Amino acid sequence: LGQFTMITAPALPSAELSCFELTKDEGPLSFATVDAGFMFPSKAPSDKLADALALVLTHFPPLAGRLTTNSDGATCITCNNAGVPFSTVERNTEAPDMLSPLPGEYFDRATGARPKEDGSPGDALFRVRVVNFENAQLLALSWSHGLCDATSINHVIQYWCKLYQDPKCADLPQPPTFDRLATQATLKGTTISEDADKNASFMALNEGTVEPPSGDFSMEGAAVVSFSLSKDEISLLKKEAGDTVVSTNDVICGLLAEESGLSPAVSIAIVADYRNAIGKPTFFGNGVFPKLDVCLPPKLGAAAADLRGKLGAVKQAEFWAWKAKQPPVMTNKIMTNSWVKCFELASIKFEVATSGVQNSGEGGFWQDRASTFGKFGASYTVTLPSVEGGVKFNGFVSGPMVKRLQARFPGVTVWVLPEAK
Repeated sequence: LGQFTMITAPALPSAELSCFELTKDEGPLSFATVDAGFMFPSKAPSDKLADALALVLTHFPPLAGRLTTNSDGATCITCNNAGVPFSTVERNTEAPDMLSPLPGEYFDRATGARPKEDGSPGDALFRVRVVNFENAQLLALSWSHGLCDATSINHVIQYWCKLYQDPKCADLPQPPTFDRLATQATLKGTTISEDADKNASFMALNEGTVEPPSGDFSMEGAAVVSFSLSKDEISLLKKEAGDTVVSTNDVICGLLAEESGLSPAVSIAIVADYRNAIGKPTFFGNGVFPKLDVCLPPKLGAAAADLRGKLGAVKQAEFWAWKAKQPPVMTNKIMTNSWVKCFELASIKFEVATSGVQNSGEGGFWQDRASTFGKFGASYTVTLPSVEGGVKFNGFVSGPMVKRLQARFPGVTVWVLPEAK
């Protein structure tokens, strides 16, 4: 498992793409690792995947870069073309299903990406492992959260698929933009008041710290639960919201509010992306994770409808102006993060289209999230798209909610992680 080939771009990036300073919001994210595995029912040659990845790196120089510390003490991505570790592993077993988190051992996890104490570069920011099973192939991707979020990785994969099909492809997606500080300055310009600290991070202006766990939301018995909702099941849940048109994410949040078992329902923080709001849909980086903290009614339909009303302007610049005026105190006990629209599964195709996407579990993504959020008495959930048009739900949730979800949905998988035992 320790053998890999270092994939580099054919040439170093241009001077203007040589270094990007992380925003003050992104610095802490570089401690976190994100994993996403894509399963394919037939196998693509590893050497062809690697060759196409090298071409991708010419369009996304930060992928092959390293985190460093500049003279001002700021963390930067230095686009030095140090490379992306690429490995292939053969498994003499059938592929696992994609209904619950994948074993962390399937991933070459991008840990250790932080700069060394002397400011020298850290380890690789983006790592790829191809796992060949008897009946399928897993493309296991792992990256430092300081590099980018899931939306940006989808952009990378779309390029990768195109260049795999045709190395000279002239019909590539819209090119990415990289200037993080300029992008955040644009965002701040739509939100902060004249007397605000112009040097503060966006989150410092709009967020606060999560309060200590309250006595009414113990994480005792917490575990990671996984289940799927088909398009028909989602439609039935949406009908509970009455005449209000709600999104799948609204339904999931309403479901969590109801299954929290609390009245009024536990406060839920929604992660929202800002790219479209400021006219930078292809920005490569992180969505700054501005959160809307809302206390929802303890009924799915009412909660979903209430949330839709509060989020009605989330994709508009006016939303951020409103958000900037909210008290910078987070009281949420459930953090919800939707990846349903991040990954365009229908166009993720090498030899054949992907049959599904999933996070890593024990020893990976969900073990990290349990460690991080559990100490605050908070749950963390992610919804992923399914190729059938429904969603897959993964969540590190409290013991009582585990039992309620098991009772409500057949086939719920429960992972009790070491930190949560």
